[in-house]
Amino acid sequence: MKRLITLIFTLFLSLTLSGQAVEFTVDGPSVVTVGEVFRVEFSLTEKADSFTAPSFEGFTVLAGPSTSTYSQRSIINGQITSSTTYGYTYVLQCSEAGIHTIGAAEAEVKKQTVRTRPYSIEAVADSRAVAPQGGQG
Repeated sequence: MKRLITLIFTLFLSLTLSGQAVEFTVDGPSVVTVGEVFRVEFSLTEKADSFTAPSFEGFTVLAGPSTSTYSQRSIINGQITSSTTYGYTYVLQCSEAGIHTIGAAEAEVKKQTVRTRPYSIEAVADSRAVAPQGGQG
């Protein structure tokens, strides 16, 4: 009996999830200080058959990609929801002030190619290097 319930639950879950579109997003800081070490994460709602890193022009890649998987299941008012997110994290550093753009990452999921949007990060000079406004006279 337990196996039958598990089978029905698995079939229901797979039918519920199969109609959803693949989401591929990028997240990171919008402003960093020149020389600051920071992370940028690319997240997929489906497991990728392949992942192609974006262009990191203007940045130094210190580490990555580091991969991760996050699964969540919940039952609310008898409604079962489940989600899994696959992450690709890079540790970056910017050595020059200005607005720099990380290109679009690309992944193939079930013979479909998905891309993130380009992601811009502004690198500002270190606040200690900026002359104080006003000053004492």
